[in-house]
Amino acid sequence: MSVLTLQHAVELAEQISAFPQQCMRRDRDSAYHSAFDASSFTEALQFEFDKGLEVILTESVPGATKFSLGHGRGGAKL
Repeated sequence: MSVLTLQHAVELAEQISAFPQQCMRRDRDSAYHSAFDASSFTEALQFEFDKGLEVILTESVPGATKFSLGHGRGGAKL
C-alpha cells in the first residue's frame, strides 16, 4: 500500500467519523442484514425501519435541532 493510498484512507475515515455514529452503525447493520440475512426486500426494509426508529429519537431529532439553530455545515462548530 502506498503512502498516498494510506493517507487517503485516513482522510476518508476522518470524514466518515464526523457523521452521527449510531446512524452510521445502523446503516451498516441494515446493509449487512439485507445482504446476508433478509429473506426478502420487504423484510430488509422492515429491519431498517425498526432499527432506524431508535436512532431518530437519540440522534436525528437533537441533530436537526442543532442544525436549525445554525450549527453544522457553514454554521458554528460544536
